[in-house]
Amino acid sequence: MDDGRPAKRVKLEETPTELKTEPPPASVQGIPQGEPWLEDGNVILVAQDGTGFRVFQSVLSKNSAVFREMFAASRLPTSEVVEGCSVYRLSDTGSDLHHVLQALFDSGATKLPFSSVAAMLRIGSKYLIEHLREDAIQRLRENFPNQLSLDIKARLHGTFQNGVITDLSLQDSFTVVSLAWECNVPQLLPTAYYNLAQMSMDVLISGHVDSEGRIWELSKDDLKRIAKGQAHLRRSVAAQVKFVLFMETSSACLASGVDRPCWGIICGLRELCFSLINTCLGALNPWHIWIANQKLCADCTKHFSDQSVAERTKAWSMLAKWFDLDIEWPVPATIQISAISATRTQ
Repeated sequence: MDDGRPAKRVKLEETPTELKTEPPPASVQGIPQGEPWLEDGNVILVAQDGTGFRVFQSVLSKNSAVFREMFAASRLPTSEVVEGCSVYRLSDTGSDLHHVLQALFDSGATKLPFSSVAAMLRIGSKYLIEHLREDAIQRLRENFPNQLSLDIKARLHGTFQNGVITDLSLQDSFTVVSLAWECNVPQLLPTAYYNLAQMSMDVLISGHVDSEGRIWELSKDDLKRIAKGQAHLRRSVAAQVKFVLFMETSSACLASGVDRPCWGIICGLRELCFSLINTCLGALNPWHIWIANQKLCADCTKHFSDQSVAERTKAWSMLAKWFDLDIEWPVPATIQISAISATRTQ
């Protein structure tokens, strides 16, 4: 999925001074040992930072067509051999290799940190380790779904209690946007952009430093998409509370002839709602539940809750278009999102 971006969209912060004083890891012939380091392994992968991982060539070949071809192309031992193991130097970070090799050689974890899931998607895509890529995508779909649900806010904000990613935060949406473009998983983009649209432009321009010290920055195209989306989201929120702004009650309430408190309650909410439409971009929030808790009469509650649900559903269906994404959205439940590609709109 070529979006015309520079290949590198992430930077690594310099290691803090206090971390540099820690004892160095054990090393073999100058190669620091990372995890996993299997004593009976027969190949050593060295990351860009010099960290080595000793593992089994047969397991890598079985799971990755790229590794299989790489090993087949060099049937003779490499020019660099350590303790009888051929050494292959890769351009990947030590952190990414650690997470992916741990997943390959010590699989079975039901819950993983976001850094592991991101590495599984990135490395799984690069080296064609399909089951790791699919596992990562399915985990990310829990929090960046392509189907609207009542608990969508909890999922998007990383507070979904039953999630399979243990430490996801709203700011990780910076990383997800980059990974979705890099690894051709465009159906993660609408909800990731929606998350970012909840932030101020100052925060968006500054970027995000993740738990491993990487700095994730948005491109100019990303920022343009988010700015467009924010305008649509603001109008959608206003539409969901417009009955308060215009001091409306339902027609059934007006026709009943009964003295109901609805008008007074609605008037009392105007100041709050005028503030909301200037600050809140949560068009996917369950506003119908908020309406149901305002102690309006049954007729008004049903009428305005139904209006809110309809507008919320419309916002969901328009999410990709609002963020200027040329992809199929909403995604039919029968389609695997990893098999769908996006066309960049100019």
